[in-house]
Amino acid sequence: MAAKRKISFKKKIEEVTPEAVEEKKMVEEINDAEKEIATDDGITPVEPKESTGDVIGTVGNNVIVKPVGRIKFEAQVAPVPLFRLPADIRQYLINKGFSSDVYKKDKEWLIKHGADMEMIEKLKKFLTEKL
Repeated sequence: MAAKRKISFKKKIEEVTPEAVEEKKMVEEINDAEKEIATDDGITPVEPKESTGDVIGTVGNNVIVKPVGRIKFEAQVAPVPLFRLPADIRQYLINKGFSSDVYKKDKEWLIKHGADMEMIEKLKKFLTEKL
């Protein structure tokens, strides 16, 4: 069995001298002068921005913030295949060059492209009832 050693550390006590105080003041003045020169040249120091979300932390000068809102996505679903549609609706969509998700377009677009609103309503009704 090994004997235990007692290790002790002695703190070095620094003496505060007037020369050390003056040197510290000079260093602070130089730093302030450098900041003023940087702002005179058109370079502005970066300050952390105020944020509306919860602050998570900081990295350097950047504040990391919890996102406030989320982006909502619509599910990307393929349009219904034309062969599943009734013959009259299928023929209408083929003749007009529309896909089976034409009902998602706004009314202005449908009018501009000459869509028959009765057929679009018929398509909607079929899709909601059958599929």
